[in-house]
Amino acid sequence: MVMKNYKRTLLQKLRLLLFHKDERVTQGAVYSEVRRFDFSSYYPLENYVQKVGVPQENVYDIRSFGAVPENEDLDCAHAINAAIDAAEQTGGTVLIRGGKFTSGAVYL
Repeated sequence: MVMKNYKRTLLQKLRLLLFHKDERVTQGAVYSEVRRFDFSSYYPLENYVQKVGVPQENVYDIRSFGAVPENEDLDCAHAINAAIDAAEQTGGTVLIRGGKFTSGAVYL
């Protein structure tokens, strides 16, 4: 099925501007093909999330850089960024596990 090029009318543009409702979203054929690794809340988590083991070398645990889990008052961004910088030097992996960490800006 080929979808035709659809353009908004002046009235539709005005509605979008005033009410933030884009009418084009609800028109046309529904894309229902499911592909491998599609992320959707409609499918079981097991369909697209797979367990992966931790690499054996060049692993940088953010806790080793000062991150503390379960402490909402502590910003762990410095520890996460330090682990990222260390991993960048060796092509390593940053490991974040062992709880919930509060963080500000993280730079990749």
